[in-house]
Amino acid sequence: ASSSPPNSAQLHADEAKLFDINHQIKATLTELLNAPSVRHDERMRAWVQERLMDAEQELKRQRRRRSS
Repeated sequence: ASSSPPNSAQLHADEAKLFDINHQIKATLTELLNAPSVRHDERMRAWVQERLMDAEQELKRQRRRRSS
């Protein structure tokens, strides 16, 4: 591993990967929210909804960074 800072292209590639990962997290949490075992468990449902809101906020932050 080199000790030099990553270049602009590498940072862009890493940001794109992170954006994709966060999209996958959001999709998985949405799927989980619709699972019968989660739908019928209030505490689990609240936990998943909170994680989903966190994921959506992170995606918004990433979109703002990409557009600036």
